[in-house]
Amino acid sequence: RIAFEHQEDKNHVQKKYNFNTDNEDAKIVEGFVYLGSVINSNGDCSQEVKRRLRFRRAAMGELGKLTNSEDVSLETKAKVICTLVFPITMYGHKSWTGRKADRKK
Repeated sequence: RIAFEHQEDKNHVQKKYNFNTDNEDAKIVEGFVYLGSVINSNGDCSQEVKRRLRFRRAAMGELGKLTNSEDVSLETKAKVICTLVFPITMYGHKSWTGRKADRKK
């Protein structure tokens, strides 16, 4: 058996540390982009979902001439969208935390 002794002075949360490099203090930020995905201090991924949807909209806008063309078959348009647009939208989706509001988007 192991007995744990309660120590009052060890039940506190540590303070935030100040980091510096080359004599410059690092800034504490709410979020940043790392490996192409937004990382938030609260772990919420709704900002990343919105960002990916903006990327999708931009990619679809770039393909406007192709998708509006009557000379290109529907099958070809679908293949182009599946190949170019879906990966942009879904990049990093396996690490997203799921919220009902985000899933509906």
